[in-house]
Amino acid sequence: MVSLSRFAVVSEEGVTFQAPVDGSEMLLTPEVSVGIQNQLGADFIMALDNVVSSPGRPPVGQALRYCMGVGYPEDLVVCVAFGTTMFDCVYPARTARFGAALVPGGLLKLRSAACAADFRPVDPSCPCSTCATYTRSYLHALARGGGEGVAVAGQLLTLHNVAYLTGLIRRARTAILGGVFPDWVRASMADLCPGGDYPQWSSEALAAAGIPRGV
Repeated sequence: MVSLSRFAVVSEEGVTFQAPVDGSEMLLTPEVSVGIQNQLGADFIMALDNVVSSPGRPPVGQALRYCMGVGYPEDLVVCVAFGTTMFDCVYPARTARFGAALVPGGLLKLRSAACAADFRPVDPSCPCSTCATYTRSYLHALARGGGEGVAVAGQLLTLHNVAYLTGLIRRARTAILGGVFPDWVRASMADLCPGGDYPQWSSEALAAAGIPRGV
């Protein structure tokens, strides 16, 4: 509802979406939404992702912190530093639909001509099924070929992008348990921002979280 708000109308029944492709309408009720998520085997389920104000206070000692709509790798690193434990974002799938893969150092744009004859996997260090099976050249051909190939490329790159972000969070957890989280944050930000080109906000945020840059 948040990311597609310009195509939606909220009512007591649910949310009526207007498809951006053909303009057709679909009513999504809370019951239908929860049913779909159950079928998908979602770990965290909400009826509809509508953000409303609440006068209540969070429970004392609450361990879980949920962050919606944050999916950039550097954003995840910063949010984990502030204690976030759960994330939910369309970014890995939406980025994949545009033919882009998350890799150390930024985005790999598979539609680029540079990938046409590149027979390496998307990320040689990634254990996902896409990287184990398909080359950059093959994904380039799918992403540039039009029709069903574009959709297939988006699905394959979504598998990779989700695996990439899952691996990032897994490594963060390992660093926390090992007592080396600040060092891991600095090393990860160096990988994500080659040449030390940190966004100013991230440096300020990490300093506020007690992890100053370069210390």
